[in-house]
Amino acid sequence: MASIARRLTLWMIVGGGLLLAGLFATLDHLVDSQLHERFDAALVERAQAFADLIAARDEHDRRLVNSWPEFATTRHEDFYQIWNAAGEVLDRAASNRARDLARPATPAASAPTLFDLTLPDGHRGRGVLLSVWPRHAPGDASQPWTVVVASEREAVDALERRIHLILSYGIACALLLMLGLSLAAVRAGLRPLRIFGEDAARRALAPRPSPTSLALPAELVPIGQSLDRAFQALGETLVREQRFARAVAHELRTPLAEMHSVVERLAASERGADSQVSALRESLAGMTRTVDGLIALARYEAGLETPAIEPLELCALVARLVHERMAAAVARNLDIDTELPTELWIRSDSALLERVLSNLIGNAVDHAPPGALLRVSARASRGEVAFAVINPAPALEAADVQQLGERYFHPLGAALERRHVGLGLALSIAIAQQLKLELAFTLHDGLLEARLAGLASL
Repeated sequence: MASIARRLTLWMIVGGGLLLAGLFATLDHLVDSQLHERFDAALVERAQAFADLIAARDEHDRRLVNSWPEFATTRHEDFYQIWNAAGEVLDRAASNRARDLARPATPAASAPTLFDLTLPDGHRGRGVLLSVWPRHAPGDASQPWTVVVASEREAVDALERRIHLILSYGIACALLLMLGLSLAAVRAGLRPLRIFGEDAARRALAPRPSPTSLALPAELVPIGQSLDRAFQALGETLVREQRFARAVAHELRTPLAEMHSVVERLAASERGADSQVSALRESLAGMTRTVDGLIALARYEAGLETPAIEPLELCALVARLVHERMAAAVARNLDIDTELPTELWIRSDSALLERVLSNLIGNAVDHAPPGALLRVSARASRGEVAFAVINPAPALEAADVQQLGERYFHPLGAALERRHVGLGLALSIAIAQQLKLELAFTLHDGLLEARLAGLASL
């Protein structure tokens, strides 16, 4: 989605461009019309004066019009020609060079007739045709003579082209100037909104958002007040949640420690039953892992824990974690097949990575059906190391795989022996994100694969 600044700038440029294009067309039309009107008016006025001179002289004196300098030379700027009623040429200017001027086939009866023509020297010209009744003409005086006065118009056309060029350059410069002013105006106009957004983002990330002290425009004051109230409520909620988490951790850890102490004393006494003590120890261990997992998950998701990257031998770590889970695997009649190289060094946080691998192996041991075969492997390829755990998962469906990372996820209709499902995987996903690793789950032919990729090989 385009930003407000881009939209405003685009609309201002498009609108201004259309306005300038319309202004160019208007000015061009006005200038052209004025140039042509003035040129035609001057041509008609001069032709009328020339016709009056012809009408005042007799047939023998009609060549005296050559005393006009513009007609007496051979320059290719001004021309004239006179025909009698029979169409015979009576006179022409020296600039005609004995060539005839073109004239309209159907001229106006009384008013001057303006028309475009090609002059005898090949240049473009503009002519005016008039009918003249000479006072001393022989024969029938009711038959007028035809007079055509023409002038070259290429100078006017060149001036028109220069004006077009000047207007084009002016419009282009105005458009560029408008672009710069639009960008500056939009940037200056939206600067309070940008500062307000940056301040809102900073206060949203702060543990205790404080009311803004920015001098906002009137349009942003209601939004700022609403965001201030929302951020204040969010900060208070975060503080309450942190206080609650600390209180829960404190209140749960103390009785758990006391229960551990009671179990140890009970195990040492003669009256304690071995089966009961084992059950209590398992329950306490599960409760302790749950509390530690909840606290760790909250800290990792809040970004309070940062990884400490150091060299780590992966195969030894995986072998130790598998050995720790071997007793539980034997109790459930599970076989664990490890595919590990002799040695594989990586760079990672040993404590965080150990928790992820332990959760993945423990999840496979806890939820695989009795008598199943588990595969644990680690392979290096192109500078990266991938760790994988594969176990049969007949209770899972393809739609369930996407929800494995949710807290306490329980597949519908699954007959699982453990009640709590998904907290360890949710914790593993949160830690993997902190380590910038990719933890993915896939289900194929009833086999669930948990694959941790992106480990940097040393």
